[in-house]
Amino acid sequence: AGASGFLAGRAVWSSVIGLPDTELMLRDVSAPKLQRLGEIVDEMMAKRR
Repeated sequence: AGASGFLAGRAVWSSVIGLPDTELMLRDVSAPKLQRLGEIVDEMMAKRR
């Protein structure tokens, strides 16, 4: 039981909202941030096993 994911709201996308090319910035800045957060979670979970 319990959640199998995590929540990362503004930490991922807030720095790019309102910039001239939001879509580009979401792809080039926010998506890599989210990817890295996922990697960190995976690394931490692997250490718990």
